[in-house]
Parts: sequence; C-alpha cells; structure tokens
Amino acid sequence: MNKRTKALTTEQYTEIIKTMREGTVSCRPNDRVATALVLEGNLGLRISDILRLRLCDIVHDGDRYRLEITEKKTGKQRSFTVPLVIYQYIDNYCLRNGIGRSERIFPLTERAVQKQLALVCDALGYEGIGTHLEIPPERHAISACGGMSIPEQTA
Repeated sequence: MNKRTKALTTEQYTEIIKTMREGTVSCRPNDRVATALVLEGNLGLRISDILRLRLCDIVHDGDRYRLEITEKKTGKQRSFTVPLVIYQYIDNYCLRNGIGRSERIFPLTERAVQKQLALVCDALGYEGIGTHLEIPPERHAISACGGMSIPEQTA
C-alpha cells in the first residue's frame, strides 16, 4: 500500500461494494465493477489480473478448484486453490451475464475500474482509496473460518 492509499474498514468495504451495485445520484449502478472488486479482495489478486480472468482459468482439480495465472505486473507464475464458494460466485455471475467459459469475465480496462471506484468513493466522501481493495483483517479472519466475505447479492 502506498502513502496515499488508506486501509479500508469492514464498513467502508461493504459500503463501497453496496453503493457500486446500487448506484447513487452521481453514478449509475455497476455490478460488473463491483464483482471485479469483490474478487480482487477475496482472491488477493491485482485488479489487472482480475480483469484478465476467464472461467476456464479455474480448473477443477479433484475435490478443489485451482487457478494458475501469470501475474501481469511481475510476470511470475502463481497457482493457488480457489474456495468452492468463490468458484460458485464466479460461475453464477458468468451464467447470469451470458459469459462463456473462454471469454474474459470482465471486459474492462483498469482505468474504467479506477474511474467508477473514484465516483463511488467521492459520493461516499472517502479519500485515498485505490484499486487494490484488500479485505480488512477482520474479514480475512471470517474467510479463514470458512465464511467468505463475498457480499450477499441484492435482488
């Protein structure tokens, strides 16, 4: 985290995602960007790597799901387990939005995500929030206990 970026509280994280999904007077709802930011926080990847994801990048490996990527920024290979609840969240998002297994899940640019996040943060009065949304530490503890911090879908 750089000097200008502030760590989020659980309430701020939740409010940003909720506002992104519902919209405000100054910005339209954007479920696509909200979902990309939720995955960024839950998978611990940079937004540049989230925006390159395809459902076929997540491989069913025995009784688990595995994601192997080459990080855009560092060029390093990275492989890790994707919890079932996160895979289901991604799979449901793709089904609802007619996204094929080999298509990019989020056909967005980093700049588009930054702009939408800035609009929402301005509307909420938050300053110094960057696109590397880390789940607040208390939410990581929730994740470690088996409960993911993926916000509930609003109807």
